[in-house]
Amino acid sequence: MKKKIRNGLICGVFLLSGLFLGACATTTYSEQKRPLKIWFENENGKMQTYSLVDENTGVNYIVISGELYQKGIGTAITPRLNADGTLYVSE
Repeated sequence: MKKKIRNGLICGVFLLSGLFLGACATTTYSEQKRPLKIWFENENGKMQTYSLVDENTGVNYIVISGELYQKGIGTAITPRLNADGTLYVSE
């Protein structure tokens, strides 16, 4: 009985160590096919506002990101609109 428990424990340790070592060794690289322009606009306390433009479509976006006690509290992104409700597109 003790031998079964010991063998099960050893198998579990090897399985977990393989999982952790395999996850640490995995590296992925991606090539950006659709370049974006992004720049800082404004800061209000812990909230930062950025503007983002998709260079292929020209659509402008507003990105708001915040931090609380050095922990991210969220990020929001929305397309920028004209006064009539259409998308704001730059040339």
